[in-house]
Amino acid sequence: MIERRKLFFILIFSALLLILRKAGVIEISINTIVNYIIMFYGLSLVYNSFAKNKLPLFVGSILFLTGVAFFIVTDFDFSNVGQIVLPSAIIIIGLSCLMLYLSNGNDTSFLIIGGLFLSAGVIVILVTGHLCFDKYFASVIEVAANYWLILIILILVISFSKRFGKT
Repeated sequence: MIERRKLFFILIFSALLLILRKAGVIEISINTIVNYIIMFYGLSLVYNSFAKNKLPLFVGSILFLTGVAFFIVTDFDFSNVGQIVLPSAIIIIGLSCLMLYLSNGNDTSFLIIGGLFLSAGVIVILVTGHLCFDKYFASVIEVAANYWLILIILILVISFSKRFGKT
């Protein structure tokens, strides 16, 4: 269940993005705003449940990484999006299992499961031939150049939520 404080900061973040979009400061689609909301909520779940609760940590990791995947698919041209869904899902599950391991380093089963899922995802990518490092790094640079202001806003909202969340 979403706490009121989390919902409040998600609404502030969304409102800031919509205001900046309307003012013409940033060019961003509604889909991208939704992706940021999913990432922000997933990140808040991870932050609040790290080393405390496994299920919210796992779900938060999946939400954050799914938001990242949707963001990439929405903002970049892919010849066939369907071909990257399976490897992305496998890698997201693997990374989420690794987050569970990082949260509790004593339970190596999450490390093994995460490593297996990550390996399987990479193998699927290599077998299907969808790995191109030049395009990947060019995309990362383009994302950083286009969305630096949104990343700053996200950092500010998170820092305010930490400051006011402890009162």
